[in-house]
Amino acid sequence: TMYRLVRELKIACEKNFTLKKLFWRNQDLLPFFICQIQLYLPTSPANLKKVGSRKSWERRSDELEYVVLLKRTIAMLFRETEILPSRLSSLKANKGKYTCDLISAITCVPEMPTDFEVPTSKTATKLFDDDPDYELTHEDELSKLYIDWTIACCSVMFELLSVGHQASWGLNQASNFNICWMMKQIEQQPHIDNFLSRAMMSCMAILNPACPEYITTSETVVLYQIFHTFEIFAEYSKPLIKSLADNYAEEFRYYIHVSQKRLVDRYPITKLLLAKMENVTHSVLKLS
Repeated sequence: TMYRLVRELKIACEKNFTLKKLFWRNQDLLPFFICQIQLYLPTSPANLKKVGSRKSWERRSDELEYVVLLKRTIAMLFRETEILPSRLSSLKANKGKYTCDLISAITCVPEMPTDFEVPTSKTATKLFDDDPDYELTHEDELSKLYIDWTIACCSVMFELLSVGHQASWGLNQASNFNICWMMKQIEQQPHIDNFLSRAMMSCMAILNPACPEYITTSETVVLYQIFHTFEIFAEYSKPLIKSLADNYAEEFRYYIHVSQKRLVDRYPITKLLLAKMENVTHSVLKLS
């Protein structure tokens, strides 16, 4: 029931900006969404310890599908609402508690069934390809939801960092809520390296140089959001960009540049994405 209600809200808000205004004006809705996410992250209310239990896989799939919808809805509610003072007020409420809770939900490591294997970039590339003739197993379905969850996390992170950046543009009333404060909260997350790993997995799955096809519009947007996030990290957080340099210098040196030829020039976002890829690559290789 809650899944259906949230989905209907998302669809309605995509069509009606007034509903976005009403969402941010109501100080209870963002905390409610966050509480819903916290019901299932990082741990599941179900018992996932039963190895090989099909029910545990199906239960976790349902939970992740709901969490993905919640995060996609939150990301959508951020878009085109920069002019709303109530949005900033909601994020600053209780000394930024809800912002910190969102960051924690983005960077946490979700509990999974015991025999679940985190998908590699190669596996993710196959799951990105919506082949109608390929029937997903329940293992594939959970892996795909794990990837969808990762991308939804990257999308919310992108929106939060955009808010933090905007709050730093000389707004006195936001002096205690800005990009530097936000980066400090992100750096303190215990599983931030796991978030970086998942973001890189998503990048490499899309940029896989072995794929002959051009990168789609939606995939280009995902890349833009991730590289924008990395670019903010490079500018404001030496520990985070150093982590990328220590663990993924080879990917930046050999694979990301080669894969740029798969980007479609006619997409308006492509030129901006290429600039961000170049900036992040330069920052990473300078530290490697």
